[in-house]
Amino acid sequence: MKIISFNIGSFVWVKYFFKSKQNYFQIENLTPVSNLISKEDPDLILLFEIWEQEHLEKIKNKFSTYKYSYILNTWYKSSSAIILSKNHIDKKSKNIFYSNGFYFVPTHLFSFSATERLNQVLNIKEEIKEILPILKNFIIIGDTNFWSFGRFIFFRNDRLAISDLLESFSLASKSILYFSKMFLNLDKVFLSNDIEKFNTKIIKHNISYMDHYALMCDINKR
Repeated sequence: MKIISFNIGSFVWVKYFFKSKQNYFQIENLTPVSNLISKEDPDLILLFEIWEQEHLEKIKNKFSTYKYSYILNTWYKSSSAIILSKNHIDKKSKNIFYSNGFYFVPTHLFSFSATERLNQVLNIKEEIKEILPILKNFIIIGDTNFWSFGRFIFFRNDRLAISDLLESFSLASKSILYFSKMFLNLDKVFLSNDIEKFNTKIIKHNISYMDHYALMCDINKR
């Protein structure tokens, strides 16, 4: 299964400085994102930082070949992220979904506190234990907001969160230095150990006000 996770806004910078540009991008001209994604032909698309309901409708129309979708609430706004899939999507718990033989958590952790990110990770792990006593076919992917560059992690609680995840998961994106235009490795992919990774990469673009590149992971069951 091939997955793409992509922040298609720029969060606070868009909200206060680039609102008109983002409205144009998300409502009137989704072509840059659709072209970038269509080249990879993923089975599952996770899009974050969507600001208005009408943006969501435009996105679903643009990706109409993806027959299944699920709109997500995030910590920063309700109805601000979307899952698009070629296969049926089952919601298993607050944060856990299932599609195409894999469990996954579409991830956008808290931006402004490493302590809050650690708490979010601990809550996700509790959900996982309830859903899957034996961990298998599981993916955590997206904008973790763990401030790092390569393997250097800036904040202690982010180090604790990653260490806690690595007790059960492997870090599939560890070879990539950065995923954002700020040269920070905020986006990550964690895989349960029964999953084989074919490829993880960033997909670069030149959309000026977007601060993240797209993250792609191609995986299979062992």
